[in-house]
Amino acid sequence: MIQRIQTVYLALAVIMLVFCCCMGLAEFEPVGMGLSSTMYSLMLINGEGTVESYLPSVLFGIVVVTELVSVLAIMNYHNRRGQMKLCTVAMICNLLWVACFAGLTVMLKGDATVHPCFASCLPVIAFVLTFLARRAIKSDDELVRSADRIR
Repeated sequence: MIQRIQTVYLALAVIMLVFCCCMGLAEFEPVGMGLSSTMYSLMLINGEGTVESYLPSVLFGIVVVTELVSVLAIMNYHNRRGQMKLCTVAMICNLLWVACFAGLTVMLKGDATVHPCFASCLPVIAFVLTFLARRAIKSDDELVRSADRIR
């Protein structure tokens, strides 16, 4: 299981998504004077340290679902077709996360300036890693099928 490159790609994607859950996603800096707010995966915290909104918790839910699907894909190493389907579901969830992040950023922005943090790029990196894993699974499946035809 571990010696296959797709397992490494999927494990790295899960690690990226875990870091995404733990780090700040964006900072909202007000145009005038005031304290900046920070958006995490679970909530928007204003400069005073109080919770301003729980709307970003949708992002946390999508990330958790994507992590679980990726872990299931790692554990489902004996069924390559199922593993490819799970990778496709994880990639769709990553795209959904990016769309929700963009929508929430625009919705919560108001008149503030938005500064995306590094953690907002991690689901995109996880998408690329999941795509690479899916491609490796597909080539592995084609290799096994061609070996079966030779026998």
